[in-house]
Amino acid sequence: MRRINVVQGDHLEYLRQLPDNCFDIVYFDPMFRKPREQSSSMAPLRPFANSNPLSPDAVNEARRVAKHRVVMKENRFSQEFKRLNFHTIQGGRYSPVAYGIIHKVVADNEIP
Repeated sequence: MRRINVVQGDHLEYLRQLPDNCFDIVYFDPMFRKPREQSSSMAPLRPFANSNPLSPDAVNEARRVAKHRVVMKENRFSQEFKRLNFHTIQGGRYSPVAYGIIHKVVADNEIP
């Protein structure tokens, strides 16, 4: 956890300020497009959360900034993965949550 850097602010503005390949991974955890209403722990936070969908511009900036991959958490069967070009989807067989992954091509001598 010591290597994780959390920044509060507008994600797209922040990403645009960063140099290419400056983070190993960019991770998005936006509010689900179709909320999981049974998640009682999220209910008090919903009024304060940014419920706007993640934009293709933000994903493109994340691809530029990430050395290895861009990851997005979303509902398992969400159309957001397709809309934002996350082609690899991973998650537990019975979990309602999945992770879309965009892998960047790395040089032969690098470990992703």
